[in-house]
Amino acid sequence: MVTGGNGGVGSLLVQIASKVFGAKVIAIIGDLHAEEVMKELGATHVVSYKSDTLAEEILAVNGGPIDTVLDVVGDALFPTSLHVLKKVENSVSQVLLAAKFGDKVRV
Repeated sequence: MVTGGNGGVGSLLVQIASKVFGAKVIAIIGDLHAEEVMKELGATHVVSYKSDTLAEEILAVNGGPIDTVLDVVGDALFPTSLHVLKKVENSVSQVLLAAKFGDKVRV
């Protein structure tokens, strides 16, 4: 899953994840008018962060929890990113989460 999928960094991550690594990518964007563009870039599914049921929609299109989250948005979507991320005991889940705290970004 890539948050901010229609931004500069997000769209690059969608392309790399889908075309280089062959990943199924869920792009999280604001307005769904960019849905077709996101699919052309390699997104398998496109979901709007404006949805009242965002986490449920993400879990539904993925068929369950997400293996990897590339969160370039931070604050606003960080709780949702954590909620949909697969919980793995005795193992490390693949994840890159960046959250903005004040004026600093922590990865």
